[in-house]
Amino acid sequence: MVSLTSLLKQISDKSKLSKLFPKPQFSILSHPLVNPYPNWVNSLKGWGEFGTFSDYIIRKILLNLFPTKVMNTRIIAEDGWETLIATITSNDNPFLTTVLPDVAKKRLLTFSEETEVAIVNFYDSQTHWKKSIYEIYKMSCLDRIVRNDKLDMPRFSKKEVEECIPFFSHLEGWLKFKFTSSETIYPNPILGHESTLAADADLFIDSTLYEIKTVKRPLWYIENEYYQLFGYVSLLEYLKENVSSMERSVVKWEEIDTIGYIFPLHMQEVTMDISSWDKSHRLKYLSELIHYSHLI
Repeated sequence: MVSLTSLLKQISDKSKLSKLFPKPQFSILSHPLVNPYPNWVNSLKGWGEFGTFSDYIIRKILLNLFPTKVMNTRIIAEDGWETLIATITSNDNPFLTTVLPDVAKKRLLTFSEETEVAIVNFYDSQTHWKKSIYEIYKMSCLDRIVRNDKLDMPRFSKKEVEECIPFFSHLEGWLKFKFTSSETIYPNPILGHESTLAADADLFIDSTLYEIKTVKRPLWYIENEYYQLFGYVSLLEYLKENVSSMERSVVKWEEIDTIGYIFPLHMQEVTMDISSWDKSHRLKYLSELIHYSHLI
């Protein structure tokens, strides 16, 4: 399968796509930085890793808060773990291209055992995120295997990660307030089929598809990354039309009415109604993505 993220990276001029979806309209009144992350994130230049880690903690918080509402909890890190095990135990398999770090095999095996336990505990709604915060961080490192075909070992210490507890505690209170009335939560909806594109979205709650962005400049990400959200919507439309429900690894919803962003540093949610986006235009957008990325 081809990754939707990788496909979008190949399109340098995305302005040619702008006629294929509604004009982005996200109302933001202000951008107060009310929930800053620890200073070491900047000193270690760990913004990307911290962002991925935050995605997983947010999903775990939602599972702890609303265990009866969370559906289809398979996370993409589990795919990364399976690839890691296959790569460690294989001998020159040409179909396994994951790049492993230059560390002893014993250390990699220990890491795989630790992250296996982390994944099991992640799915257990009775295991609180504070208790398992460091193992969730280590588990989030598996995400890069799927996205970038490589593994980077954890860089942050247990002490550093535990300094994030106040940051996530503030976020926990906000998430509880924001989504108590929600009915269904998919913490890492995975879209795709063996003969199509693949995509794992950050979060789907009721009829809203969210990207989680732990960033200081929300407006920049809204203006530069809504192509991804529209891509998810278009891919879902394609799967509905072309792949039977038994064959597609897609959550059990048939329509996306709203797209949005969650900004943990600002404890802010912004959304956009796309219910009027025509079905034919949704399908055409995916075709255009493939065309302009030179994958045809």
